[in-house]
Amino acid sequence: MPVIAYQLTGPDGHRLLYTGDTGPGIRDIWPLVQPDVMITEVTTTNARERIARLAGHLTPALLEAELVAFRDLKGYLPRVVVCHVNQLGEAEVQRELEEVARRLQAGIEIAREGMRIDL
Repeated sequence: MPVIAYQLTGPDGHRLLYTGDTGPGIRDIWPLVQPDVMITEVTTTNARERIARLAGHLTPALLEAELVAFRDLKGYLPRVVVCHVNQLGEAEVQRELEEVARRLQAGIEIAREGMRIDL
């Protein structure tokens, strides 16, 4: 599935990567980017992986696989901010993302209204 992403670099060199809906395979752009912060989507729970794959979305487990590929290639993980979470499964997605963050020892959080990201 084609993926679009934008990496923005501030005057001080800090970089923000924003991806659209990705689904598995976002790792194809890892050689091209070096973000300090990544904003990406996780639409639904791990239990709905089949549907997520068909629709071109990520689940917490699918995001974890993409982040492991990033870490293996780059040697670090950026701060990750997740958006596009289906409200019906948000509490479960939050729990699953907390488990991913713990396993990867990474900063992963769900975006919220009024959130400010300082680079």
